[in-house]
Amino acid sequence: KPFLTVSDHKRTIADLMTALATNFELRGKLSRQNKSVIERVKNDFPSIRATALTADAVANYVRDLLAEGYKNASVNRLTTVLRQGFKLADLPSPKVVKLYEGDNVRSGFFSNDEIRRVMGSLPSDLADFTLFAWCTGMRLGEIKSLRWADLEGDVLTLRAENAKTG
Repeated sequence: KPFLTVSDHKRTIADLMTALATNFELRGKLSRQNKSVIERVKNDFPSIRATALTADAVANYVRDLLAEGYKNASVNRLTTVLRQGFKLADLPSPKVVKLYEGDNVRSGFFSNDEIRRVMGSLPSDLADFTLFAWCTGMRLGEIKSLRWADLEGDVLTLRAENAKTG
């Protein structure tokens, strides 16, 4: 068992999440999504001491999230951030079970007619942007990262570092 100081025993989950957010910011990893997940965990465990969090409490948390309608992938994001906070603080983490995500498949895509109706109600510059996104499947950040230098003739060069997965 690792040695824990008095101050270690006083640290809350919220403290761990604050430190994790700072760490993510320093490493350039504090995206809107990461910030949102960290804030959610911080709000869900506002005053619970980190050393008092048990595997049973985490399992109950997971069960409650699933009962609220959260998908496995979303629950895994929350528990991953929780584990990362413990790791950063060099504290023993309660056991967290990773949920199966194999069925996390996107659905509900627009048909050609549906996207045309949406575009008809948008200003022309947004309609063009929307059509490009729909045709390519690119994400907002990926499209916003494009530069004129990426276009040579009729060939668009896509840089992996601008994709979600790098």
